[in-house]
Amino acid sequence: MEKKYYYEIDLVRTIVMFFVLSVHTLTIFNHELVADSSSYLTVAAIHSLFHGSRMAFMFITGFVLFIVYQKKDIHLGSFWKKRFSLMLVPYFFWNFIYMFGENYEQFKGQGIIAFGKIYFTALLQGNLGYIYYMIIVFQFYLVFPFLHWFLKKTKNYHVPILVISILIQLFQTLFIKFWLPSMDRTNWPYFFNHYGLFILTYQSYFISGGIIAAHYDKIRVWLLKNGQKIKWAFLVSLPIMVGNYFFNRFVLDESNKKAQIIHQPMYVLYSFLIIALLFYLGLKWDQLKKIQPDLKINKWVSLAAKLSFGMYLIQPIPLAILNYYILPHFTITSSTVFLYMPVGVLFVYLGSFGIAYLFYVSPYLSYCIGRGIKTWRKY
Repeated sequence: MEKKYYYEIDLVRTIVMFFVLSVHTLTIFNHELVADSSSYLTVAAIHSLFHGSRMAFMFITGFVLFIVYQKKDIHLGSFWKKRFSLMLVPYFFWNFIYMFGENYEQFKGQGIIAFGKIYFTALLQGNLGYIYYMIIVFQFYLVFPFLHWFLKKTKNYHVPILVISILIQLFQTLFIKFWLPSMDRTNWPYFFNHYGLFILTYQSYFISGGIIAAHYDKIRVWLLKNGQKIKWAFLVSLPIMVGNYFFNRFVLDESNKKAQIIHQPMYVLYSFLIIALLFYLGLKWDQLKKIQPDLKINKWVSLAAKLSFGMYLIQPIPLAILNYYILPHFTITSSTVFLYMPVGVLFVYLGSFGIAYLFYVSPYLSYCIGRGIKTWRKY
């Protein structure tokens, strides 16, 4: 039987990656402005609208894996061997690259032992570049076979499981936002103290990915039927999320960083709305693709989806070039920031895309972005 391919996922991955890279690019521009000036607050408010991208990234990771194994039996050894072998090469490679770039001064002249200690610490902590995502994925791969089994055994109870999972997520974000900062975490386990690296911090996005995958045929029909409502709900949510940022800043008197923390209740609801909108757009694009299969954008979206993981791993390179070698030659002010910002986002996106493509078509280097080949790939 021919394997079914869900083309809408390609567009979802492409847009999510654009949002992820935009978040990190806007952070750079925000730092160039005078703190709490009108332009600073405007950029920060816009920046806050892109933060649902991380949750969408987690959801699509879970959703795709559940779709792939939806009708398969999982054998632990072969599953873990396959999945970890795809991820370990990129993990070791990019940790090495970013450790060397970020910590060179620490081990310069100290020899291989100092180098090894820093590298080993980086591997354990996943704190270089944006490698933290891979730490979360490793945890997800470990628990996936058991979560897959659980959702298969409870297929008649998916609605209450989903509701409970989202309620737990809301409580988690309330706890992280309002109670956790005042607690003494000195002796806490590493993943409890660094909750952004812990899979349970994102549990509802992985669980919902599995449940949506299990009922995807019905969900697709519902999304297409209610697409206009989803679009209107998203448009209404934008001023609400901007208001949430200013409420955090000037009513709760939070710092800019804390006001935009993604672990807060508003982002749970906002992220699921973004996910619904992206899948609706993906389904509409899939319909267009079937009507006009020769559109050039179809080939580009397909390629961008294949490169998305590589672009994520590579993004610190164009971000660093933008931050340290390009922006110092420009004066970023309230009157120029909104002109330069889109150009900066485009530079980071196309730079990540271009470097990822070179890795993708290159033998052996392609393993470093999870797309292994041993001969030159033609696209």
